[in-house]
Amino acid sequence: MELWLNSVGEWTLFLILLGALQGAAAVGYRLALRHADSRSRADGKSEVSSIQGAVLGLLALLLGFTFAMAAQRFEDRKLLIRDEANGIGTLGLRIDLIPKERRVHVRELLLRYTDTCIALQLEGFDPARLREHHMHASQLQNQLWAEAMAVAAVVPDSETMSLFISALNEVIDLHGMQLAAIRNRIPSAIFLLLFAVSVVALGLVGYGSSLPHRQRFALTFLLSLLFSCVMILTVDLHRPTRGLVTVSLTSLQEARDSLPPAATR
Repeated sequence: MELWLNSVGEWTLFLILLGALQGAAAVGYRLALRHADSRSRADGKSEVSSIQGAVLGLLALLLGFTFAMAAQRFEDRKLLIRDEANGIGTLGLRIDLIPKERRVHVRELLLRYTDTCIALQLEGFDPARLREHHMHASQLQNQLWAEAMAVAAVVPDSETMSLFISALNEVIDLHGMQLAAIRNRIPSAIFLLLFAVSVVALGLVGYGSSLPHRQRFALTFLLSLLFSCVMILTVDLHRPTRGLVTVSLTSLQEARDSLPPAATR
């Protein structure tokens, strides 16, 4: 379910949801015509209306709850990307504090590390690709740390090296926070429950409808359209690197571009 939600296109998912909700309303309407006669229709109208109101209220609660979860995760990812870009930029500036003979190699490692951070954001929803990029980033972090320790062994009391190491520590810590944010997904069971309740709700709306066909279709289509739009937006926020609403990676790309090529320094 998780991989399917992240891989299917936005318009495809929207049409699937809209068709499912409209289909549920049509099925409910047909069942009402088949099972309700003129005597029982009036008696059951109040009961059906009460059930409709309860299920639609439950659906509204689930939509609000899921949307809030997705929006909070989206905001967290956006702030972490900004912080990580700032940390990389600071570390890039502090490379000039280490001895010249090591600057070229450290700058090359940082360039590769930044490319890995960008790739992690773009492909992090795939568990296999997430592990691959995380392992690559960890290897680069270890190499950067080894370079810092090698310099610190030569000049153990250097204040400039302390500044470089503190910046490197911050970059490593931010990577861990970024990885945790990427893995902090909304459980698939919540989406399944949301989709199931929306189908039941539209089925009840169709079942309790007593309006002419044209007006009934307009009402159910409007409800289906609104619910589908909110659910699509929620799913879109859940996968912030693709779709209609995305987290901008401009700050990371600018941080990468601000690092001069290793051969020029």
